[in-house]
Formats: sequence, structure tokens, C-alpha cells
Amino acid sequence: MTQGKLEAVTLEHWFTALSTGSLTGLIALIASVPLVNRYLGTRSVALLGTFFSDLYVHTSRYGAPYSEAMVTAFGALGISLLLSLTPVEALQAKLKDALAE
Repeated sequence: MTQGKLEAVTLEHWFTALSTGSLTGLIALIASVPLVNRYLGTRSVALLGTFFSDLYVHTSRYGAPYSEAMVTAFGALGISLLLSLTPVEALQAKLKDALAE
């Protein structure tokens, strides 16, 4: 939406981003109930949920009608992949040990 120009972030941008994120969160919440494999499921929700939410909330500002939604969805997928590789259990154990001391 801002194409890398931070000075272009407006209230409209924030509204669109919050709308897209809220709708994606709702899709993720609904889809998380039947998920068997949390890694495959979260990646699918990140990709498809973000794509359809972004497509629904606003029209693309460049290229094909779905191109901006696709770029946003792949960005969300990348973030999801990075977070899924984070050793959460090890971090939780360290935090628990630190709090116990």
C-alpha cells in the first residue's frame, strides 16, 4: 500500500491494515479448530487467510486485481515460517528458569 514510503502511512492505511489483520485473525481462529498439523495449518492460514482478507478489504493498487493481496499473503507466509522455526519451548524453559530464581 505504501510501497516502502513510510511518510505515506495515513489513517486510511491503518484502517485497511487493521481490517485485513482482524479478518485474517478471525479466519485463523475459525480454521484453527480442526487443524491436525499446526505447522502446515498455520502456514495455510497465513497464506490463504491473508490473501482472501486482503482481497476482500480493498482493491489492488497495482497490477492484476489480486496482485497486492498475493504479495501481502506471501509476506505473512514468510513471517509465519520464521516464527515457526523459533524454538519456543527452549525460550519458555529459559524464562521459567529465570523467573524461578
